[in-house]
Amino acid sequence: MKYQWRLSPEYGAGVYCVTLLPGAVLVGYLRYLGSVSELYEVACFLCGFLLTASTITLLSDQLNGIPLPPAMLLLPPLTESMLLFIVSKLGLLTSLCLNYFNHLVFNKLILSVAECFPRSFTVGEVFFVTQGMVLFLSVSLLYLGQLAVVPQISMMSSNVSSFSQIVLVGCILFVLVVHKSPYFRNPVQFYVLFLAVGALLIYPGCYFFLRQEPIMWLLLFCLGTQKRVSLIIFWALSLISSALFVGSWHGKVSTITRKFFHIMVIIVYVPGLLMEGELLYLASGVMFALFILIEIIRLFKIPPIGEAVQTAFSVFLDEKDSGPLILTHIYLLVGCSLPLWICPVPFNIGKIPPPVWSGVLALGFGDTAASVGGTLWGKHYWSGSKKTYEGTLCGFVVQLFATFLLLPWGGTVLTPFSTATVVLATLACCLLEAHTNQVDNLVLPTFLYILLCFV
Repeated sequence: MKYQWRLSPEYGAGVYCVTLLPGAVLVGYLRYLGSVSELYEVACFLCGFLLTASTITLLSDQLNGIPLPPAMLLLPPLTESMLLFIVSKLGLLTSLCLNYFNHLVFNKLILSVAECFPRSFTVGEVFFVTQGMVLFLSVSLLYLGQLAVVPQISMMSSNVSSFSQIVLVGCILFVLVVHKSPYFRNPVQFYVLFLAVGALLIYPGCYFFLRQEPIMWLLLFCLGTQKRVSLIIFWALSLISSALFVGSWHGKVSTITRKFFHIMVIIVYVPGLLMEGELLYLASGVMFALFILIEIIRLFKIPPIGEAVQTAFSVFLDEKDSGPLILTHIYLLVGCSLPLWICPVPFNIGKIPPPVWSGVLALGFGDTAASVGGTLWGKHYWSGSKKTYEGTLCGFVVQLFATFLLLPWGGTVLTPFSTATVVLATLACCLLEAHTNQVDNLVLPTFLYILLCFV
């Protein structure tokens, strides 16, 4: 089978995207070595193994429809399982199950995504998305199954993490059922299934892992302090203003118009990171699940809002939304939240690890300034690119200024070495923005995350 990519592999494969997510997790682990949990160590090994599986897929003819030889399906997971068993506290059976789950789901998922959603991804993007889904499922299943399967692992995690993972796992299962079974695309069956997943899976799961009534826990957590209440009201007003902006816009959408949502990133994420990182973690996970649900409703035109969502979103489409999926807004949320989700160390007010800022800096400040500056003043184009020197310069100046403002505000002490690192990281990020033809909402924050780990 010949898969249809958003850009032809010869022009825009984006193979370097294969290394970004595993690289971010592994570099973060090495940067904060000694402070990470045992669960994060396992996640690092899984990232290494996903990188191996990705390399095998790229070097083989699997993307051209030719199945992998049985030996390539059996031997790498077996070797990796032995390694994981030796270096971690996981049992042999758990290591084997985890690695074979990793490889089998990855090999099945990457081909299914490419086949079911033609022209929605480049080669690099489909690897990035598939790696993220497999890593999340593996880590979530390992974490949520700790009491019954791997009690020997001391995995300290907050109720916020437990709640977010259960909600997202339930959301993924719901999406899989709807996608695989046309029966559930009927409005009545769709909403019955939605209620069933919530009532029979998510609610009992939250009750079991939180050891308390989940709705009451959520209310007490969100309304526990005046600061959280104020933030939630502020975020709600921001969300309403964004929805009104999308619903009421009927004119031509320019590059500058689209950057409205990037500015909203600054408005939402900067106060959240500085004041209530744990609340932001919870809110970003819930919004991710909500965005996925809205996309499913739009994709299958589920009444009563499916057609309205399609009409509103279609105004803001660009060349990167050429397939059946509209993912730009989801990528923006993931790009800003991913540094928060994969950061290996907890952070409190006044002590925010530099890499956590990468999404806000790359997308909220740098990408926005580059687009606006290039649109207003751009005259000289980079070779082989639609981006201009003037836009890149604007992005560099604004992002660098924001970095020197936010990092000390978050508790980072800048030495001469870290200052030079910040300058080089910002320059590299802006140059990548000028030349990449991949989805910058995913690529730029992950790339900058790796570089800011050296600050």
